[in-house]
Amino acid sequence: MRNILLGTAALLACVAPSAASADTNGYVSFSYNTLDDDNDSNKEDYLELSGAVASSLGGSWNIQFDASSQNMNHSGHVDNFATTTVHAFSRGEGYAFGGFGGFTQGEADAYVVGAEGALYLDRITLAGSAFLGGDREDNDIEVNGFGGVGTIFLSDNFSLGADVSYYEFDFGGGSVQDGTIYGVNAEFQLGNAFSIFGGYHISDEDYFGADKEVDSFTIGGRFNLGTSTLLERDRNGASMPGASQLSRTQPFSW
Repeated sequence: MRNILLGTAALLACVAPSAASADTNGYVSFSYNTLDDDNDSNKEDYLELSGAVASSLGGSWNIQFDASSQNMNHSGHVDNFATTTVHAFSRGEGYAFGGFGGFTQGEADAYVVGAEGALYLDRITLAGSAFLGGDREDNDIEVNGFGGVGTIFLSDNFSLGADVSYYEFDFGGGSVQDGTIYGVNAEFQLGNAFSIFGGYHISDEDYFGADKEVDSFTIGGRFNLGTSTLLERDRNGASMPGASQLSRTQPFSW
């Protein structure tokens, strides 16, 4: 759906000026991702552009918009994937909870709705989300998934994390794709605004009855706007996780 890609670009264009407000912050990131699919040797590495912006609604309530777009070469042509999500959430000193809704384009042209939350310990954050949805044109197609992530901050600007997520695309008539994706990641911020990040993910998937495994290395950079440290972005910024795993799920499951 071309409108989702246009929405991604529009969101990224708005992040920088929006973050000038004291109650608004966000980020823009770019990454290169290797892709090794043991069931499809024609897949090539993919690029991802993503961004998010969060703003206070008053009191403990906030709103967050995020979007991502992936570009992958496959069998001599380019496949594009995108996810756009809006979140409404309440955040306190030691927790956050809320709901979200959004759209995907690619392996599943779907709408999704779900719930999300985070628990903030001293230097550890535990976060998770769950969603369900369906195809925007075919009522027989169902989409659902859930995931969790744990992050430890060795310093205000250096984090290590691990994540796991499950997805299922049910196309009806017994035609199902599902899988679990496991990963580790790290991020280090240089100065007050720019950070570098990387990670490794591996999946265990059922591709319409055939077993497959996908693994991927990621390296990228992120401009953080309106927050001065990674810990501040995590506790006070655009860090709610709902449906974020779909940006990896779609090129993995394609």
